[in-house]
Amino acid sequence: MLLKNLHRFALILALGWACSGPTAKEGMSTSSFDQITDNPDDKPRGDYPYFIRAKVNGELKEYRDPDLLQFSKATIMPGVHQAAVVGGALDTEQNGSSGGFTIFIKDDEQIKAKRYDFLEPFEETGFGLKGATIGYYTAGHRKNYVSDVNKEAPVVVISELTDDYARGTFQGKIYDIVGGEMVSLTDGEFYVERLN
Repeated sequence: MLLKNLHRFALILALGWACSGPTAKEGMSTSSFDQITDNPDDKPRGDYPYFIRAKVNGELKEYRDPDLLQFSKATIMPGVHQAAVVGGALDTEQNGSSGGFTIFIKDDEQIKAKRYDFLEPFEETGFGLKGATIGYYTAGHRKNYVSDVNKEAPVVVISELTDDYARGTFQGKIYDIVGGEMVSLTDGEFYVERLN
């Protein structure tokens, strides 16, 4: 139980970090891009093609804000590798976020194009959870949902990983960290710029 709560706390901190500062390349502006759209037929606007989207209980949520959309990866310690896909939208009127998705992958080998369909304790190192975790948060973080290690594991597939971008799909059941309410993420996909 303590491990699960610590993991949830770390995810909330990461969600906040993902929304705290710019990550777009120099010279990019969000002024010509829609930051969120609920139209599945909507095509990328301007020169910024990146996005993350999924159906949340059947309702499409899509985020394209260049300042809040990225893929990054790091080696935490020998034998512990992590990647993050984050995307959200700013709510300038409320000085916060209008929602977003997070995907964290932790493995004992370098993160690469691969199917991650497990979530389990990181037995080799004792360092948190190994596998894929998906998160979704609503406006102002009023609701925060995350994968539960004691339930069905999410499925995250990194289909392409280049020096410039990451592309893939995701789906799974995620749970409100306070009340336990479940939401289903389906038809999830991402095409995001690499930060590192």
